[in-house]
Amino acid sequence: PHPATLTVAMPSADECKQRGNDHFKRQEFDKAVEAYSEAIALNAEECAYWLNRSNAYRQLGRFDVAEQDAAQALKLEPRNAKAIYGRAMCLRRLLRFPEALAACDAGLQEHVDNKALQQLRQEVLHEQKLQEVKAQKEAEAKAREAERQQAAQRRKSCSSSSDSDSSDSSMEGRRRKEKQNKEIRALTEEELPFQHFSQLAEKGIWIHPNPCY
Repeated sequence: PHPATLTVAMPSADECKQRGNDHFKRQEFDKAVEAYSEAIALNAEECAYWLNRSNAYRQLGRFDVAEQDAAQALKLEPRNAKAIYGRAMCLRRLLRFPEALAACDAGLQEHVDNKALQQLRQEVLHEQKLQEVKAQKEAEAKAREAERQQAAQRRKSCSSSSDSDSSDSSMEGRRRKEKQNKEIRALTEEELPFQHFSQLAEKGIWIHPNPCY
């Protein structure tokens, strides 16, 4: 007799989702992502699978892919409040504040009394303001630093010019001194008697330099 053929039933998409939920509750977020990914592979038209995987990604700090999953969930269910909130939260954590505000506003048009969206919108506005103040301070600091560097460069240029002028003046002084030294030179032995006669002549005494004349 032939042995009985064993068949292994493949889990359904909902079973994968439930397994993902169990992992999520135990904070096993990596395993939750895997389980939800299996559910999506079996049925990509179910909003809850994308939304659950987005939540798991958020717990892992992977807000970029979490935002993409939330956006996909909204394509399937555009009015889903949890998907709207989840995507706006991801945009906030990605510091994409204008988009986060737009997401909150769009959600509040559909869910006017949604306290979570109202609170999130206020937090986004506050963080956006802080970001603007920070950016302004950084710009002012850069401007001051640029001005400081320009002032230092100007002082350096002036100092170099002053040093150059001083060097030129010093060289000119040396040249004048050398010229004076050439003009006021020591008399040679042959010129000494004539110097003596010149001094006598200044006193009004004339003596011929050559006594044999």
